[in-house]
Amino acid sequence: MDIAWTGDNQRICVVGEGKEKLGVVFMWDAGSSVGDITGQTHPLLSCDLKQTRPFRLITTGEDNYPCWFEGPPFKFKKSMKDIHTRFINCSRFSPSGDLVVCVSSDKIVSVFDGKTGDLKYKKQEHKAGVYNICWSPDSKTFMTASADKTCKIWNAEDGTILKTIELGTKTEHQQLGCLWTNKGPISVNLEGEMSFINAETGAIEETVTGHSKGITAIKIVGNYLYSGSNDGRVIRWDKTTGKNMRIKGSCHASAVNQFIEINEKEMATLGCDDSVKFFDVEKFEYTQSVPTESPANCGIITKEGVIVVGTNKGIKVIKDYKVASTIAVPNGVASIAINSTNGLIAIGLKEASKIDFYTLEGTTLKLKNSLTEEVQGTVYAVAFSPDGKYFIQADNTRYILLREAESLKILYNRWVPHTTRVNKLAFNADSTLIASGGNDPYSYTLNIETKKQTQIDRSHTGGIADITFDGNMLYTCGGDCCIKAYEL
Repeated sequence: MDIAWTGDNQRICVVGEGKEKLGVVFMWDAGSSVGDITGQTHPLLSCDLKQTRPFRLITTGEDNYPCWFEGPPFKFKKSMKDIHTRFINCSRFSPSGDLVVCVSSDKIVSVFDGKTGDLKYKKQEHKAGVYNICWSPDSKTFMTASADKTCKIWNAEDGTILKTIELGTKTEHQQLGCLWTNKGPISVNLEGEMSFINAETGAIEETVTGHSKGITAIKIVGNYLYSGSNDGRVIRWDKTTGKNMRIKGSCHASAVNQFIEINEKEMATLGCDDSVKFFDVEKFEYTQSVPTESPANCGIITKEGVIVVGTNKGIKVIKDYKVASTIAVPNGVASIAINSTNGLIAIGLKEASKIDFYTLEGTTLKLKNSLTEEVQGTVYAVAFSPDGKYFIQADNTRYILLREAESLKILYNRWVPHTTRVNKLAFNADSTLIASGGNDPYSYTLNIETKKQTQIDRSHTGGIADITFDGNMLYTCGGDCCIKAYEL
């Protein structure tokens, strides 16, 4: 649950919920024990070691009282009872070692002498449980993070509140952790967002967000990268600086499957919550939603601004935020692509061993032909090259077939890089490279002219959900909540 070092970097204390012990203190190099953690019987949530001599150790947890140890070797000295009534979530010594603070789910903040463990004062200023505490480098102030969605900066000497920082009103704005850096304090909320706080004014200088669930879709538009995850969160990243903004409003309730660029001011997201949603890229907010009756798996947009979406029940054609036409497909659609040169739409079907090719007249899809040669089971990925010359597919066989786009003649059928299902295929801008990502951890590229196959890296341990080119860069995302960029 927690770990702490002594100030001389020689000893480590680790606490938690062990089968035989709740905590141990040992030498980092030899592993030999330098103390016994006793006095408590329930799981320990926190520990800290005084950074100056004489060394002291405090442990806290579900017993509702701290225990005090002196050493080394560290031995139980006393327990400080009748101060807290609920779990003590965190305990921290000041950098100077003069004081130690404990924070608890009972809303109480207690401060003890750093040498003797005697109580100096306890106060209840928060309106909900307090989860974490961090000290300023000069040991004069400390900050607490609470489930009441606030952080408070305290005067360590007498416990007066210097600043109260309001960090939201929703459940996800509960503050779970905090850290005081050389540039000021940082607080982390229930959703993993980090707020950088100005200790002097109490102002929030910057909020950094990210993904805490597997990333399922990415899209590059200009200098920005958009990413969506399993929990419906959508984030825009600046590729140069790494700074990001979360798209607000009525977001998807579950996974984001794909992004579609509508125009310079608008983007669309396809979700597993049976909807296509639209957001304003300048206001960072969702504005429209179109129901699709079943999960929206994939989609394309034509030059005329018509969106064609493949769902688990069929195909939806969307125009002006409304479903204009529908085609039922027994097992649903797994993949879709459009040839930018002639508008031909390829639709990979689920469990049908077939790829259908459509033309779009207004908002009506018309079947041109179907491809069954060398197509087996579900067609998980299809793509046309930007120059319109090539077409690629991947199905249950794991073979990635390169075809001539016009005749659908197979040009190359000896590329089987993945050991599991292929999820995504992509061409680079000049139609010379193909990239693939699947349920295994690796990504691969194929040079169309030389047929050279290259393994990029062990990209994502949970498999690759999406892959895209940007110039000579290749971006991937996956179940490990990460986005990776590779220079080719």
